[in-house]
Amino acid sequence: MSDSPVGYLLLFGVAGFIIYQIYLGAKAPRKKVCKSCGFLGVPDSTTPGSLAIEIVLWLCLIVPGLIYSLWRANSRHDICAKCGGAEVIPADSPIGKNIIANINDGGGRSP
Repeated sequence: MSDSPVGYLLLFGVAGFIIYQIYLGAKAPRKKVCKSCGFLGVPDSTTPGSLAIEIVLWLCLIVPGLIYSLWRANSRHDICAKCGGAEVIPADSPIGKNIIANINDGGGRSP
């Protein structure tokens, strides 16, 4: 069998798309409020899993690497930049506005 350039193009296209989605496809940062500590600001983003495992799976076979990469990309979520909690909500939501008002009134949690 001969190596097809179409197969290589497909492989590099899929790999490039996944890398873009994981590392460069981040949306513009929005202020969020942490329900645990009351922090108001831009949250950090975390991706579960391991980059090393992802690389090993890509080197072994395309299918396991693709599945693992898609899982990591779709499982990415925001965490609080201060306490690391996963309960961050948009600051402009009704609950977010309520938390901000409670903190400004002195009824919030101490930092």
